[in-house]
Amino acid sequence: MWRRHRRPSVMLIVILAHSAVFTLMSIIWVEFPKIFRVNDILNARGSNLTMPHWVIPKWLHYEKRDYSRIIVHNGTFRPSFETSNEKFTSVTSVDVYNEFEYESFRIKEPLFPRDIDRELFFKFGIGTSLLDPIPYNKLRGVVEVIRNGTSSKALSCGWPSDYSLMHGTLSKTATYFDKLCPLLSPEANSFQHFMDGLLPKLVQVRDLLLHPDMKLLITKPRKGDEKMIMSILDRMGIPEKQIIWYNGGTYTADFMVAACIAPPIHPVLWKSARALIGVAENRPIPPDKALVILLTRAYSHNGGRKILNFREVVDVLERRYSKDRVLVFKGGYSLNESMDLFGKAYLIIGVHGGALYNLYFARSTTKILEIMPYSKTGYPRGLATTIFWSMASMIGQDYWRLLIEASSEQNNIVVDLKLLNETLSKVDSVLPVKHRQMAGL
Repeated sequence: MWRRHRRPSVMLIVILAHSAVFTLMSIIWVEFPKIFRVNDILNARGSNLTMPHWVIPKWLHYEKRDYSRIIVHNGTFRPSFETSNEKFTSVTSVDVYNEFEYESFRIKEPLFPRDIDRELFFKFGIGTSLLDPIPYNKLRGVVEVIRNGTSSKALSCGWPSDYSLMHGTLSKTATYFDKLCPLLSPEANSFQHFMDGLLPKLVQVRDLLLHPDMKLLITKPRKGDEKMIMSILDRMGIPEKQIIWYNGGTYTADFMVAACIAPPIHPVLWKSARALIGVAENRPIPPDKALVILLTRAYSHNGGRKILNFREVVDVLERRYSKDRVLVFKGGYSLNESMDLFGKAYLIIGVHGGALYNLYFARSTTKILEIMPYSKTGYPRGLATTIFWSMASMIGQDYWRLLIEASSEQNNIVVDLKLLNETLSKVDSVLPVKHRQMAGL
């Protein structure tokens, strides 16, 4: 009787033992690699909490990844990867994760010619949060080199991008490359959104883009913006032969460089891009030769926001600064021409619109006067009311905002000439921020 009951018990023990061994092996195969990945992160952040690699036999070791954390100070010329990290620079032998921590900064409040301009600015509330300290998640950049990565336009390429979606098996139907950096930023096919959406990311990952075998995947520029965008890429050392125009579908690469996570705005990235493009920050311009540039929206892609008494505004400027110094900018310039023209600007004036992106090519001592249409309900719907203010602040330019009530449904405006003269008197009386800092004011 006893022997009859023992045999099934032994069988049960054997089955349980086999099950336990199988479970243990599964843990070793699946979970231990994660432990070593955590080890690399902890080591990179200076922690002593690590597990010894001899715990597991060599043949079970997870392929070690190269982790690095780089602090980017506001005085840094441009964020480059550590020169000692040869594996990362060559992009040939190891998966890599580099995290950039950018120094905090504040965007200064706009300058207002009247109290009512300031009151309306805070009443409408759009963008006032930029006056608060920038949160940590918007001061973080990540560049990861992924083995056997995949990418498509379905993946968000903003600062909250999820790189884990790029880890996956190679697709047979995908377009294949050896080394590929996909930067499919929203609407980056236009000059404006190339500048504010894609250019900061390009600066952060530029060292890897200089690899001769690296391909850059971006959306093709829209008609009229191709030459400007291609000229900027060329000045950054990214030739046309390395650029792949996105044409839909999925892309895969042996080495996929994920570089979408970058601060949307940061002075280091914007000033660094200006330096790479070749903006002449210290170009000497005699005060009596510095230009007053008035931007016109007569030839803009989007209608509306026009100055209805444009000729009278030109007359005011010419009487105040002389005809030789006043120039009406109609667009259509090449990159070199734009940099030369706006590099000589003392003051740039314009109603909110794409032409104001040219302030990027002006010196930090240039003053910006943005005229913003509004109605009783606030700013016109869909306007990015913070972009030129934040751009000028990051470059170090004095930014003035004049609010004028729209006189039509297209948000066209009539400029009060007396108000314009009073505004210019205040703009002219304030020293540029750079000179105020030098004087200790």
